[in-house]
Amino acid sequence: MTKLPETKLSKIVNDQVTAYNAKDLELFLSFYHQEIEIYIEAEEVPKIIGIEDFRIHYRNFFNTNPNVKAEIIFEVIEDSIVYQHEKLSGRSDGSLESTYAVKYQILGEKIKSVRFKRLED
Repeated sequence: MTKLPETKLSKIVNDQVTAYNAKDLELFLSFYHQEIEIYIEAEEVPKIIGIEDFRIHYRNFFNTNPNVKAEIIFEVIEDSIVYQHEKLSGRSDGSLESTYAVKYQILGEKIKSVRFKRLED
């Protein structure tokens, strides 16, 4: 498989953040592989497996958090991996802003896996 240029990798990840912020579920999902895996912290087992579980999770999340926003504050690209620090705000549970280290693994032109780790605020 041909390696994508860094600008293309960055665009895939940044465009999905834009779709996330717009709460455009179908556009947001279009950036993800059918076999997407989502990992939280250092868990070995994914929290979400597959695009349908992903769809259900984010439909519920967007419905209960209509004001949530992610802001990219740092990005590094290495091979087919995009590393970002993202600041999350506007959650309906009243939690303050949270910053996460996020690792996006790109396969082809889709996000195949994501690992989230909350950073100290």
